[in-house]
Amino acid sequence: MTVETNQRRRVVVVYRRTELEELLERHATRGQVEFFLKVRGRTLAELQGRHDRITATRQDLLAAAAGRMGHHESGEGRCESLLVRS
Repeated sequence: MTVETNQRRRVVVVYRRTELEELLERHATRGQVEFFLKVRGRTLAELQGRHDRITATRQDLLAAAAGRMGHHESGEGRCESLLVRS
């Protein structure tokens, strides 16, 4: 299948909020999130590390396509639509 030259190819990146973002929305403060995790045998540092890695990777990906993207956000997550030039 060939792509005609006047058609634009797209890459769509769909992602959800991180677990940390969801817990902060639910519990309102980092202190409350930390307590919620602690009684379940988990740590805030664990979630913060995962959140930081996911966010950095996503930012690297989006920065690579800067100037060629639009976005759509819904309650379920966010979708970045990247126009890819050949």
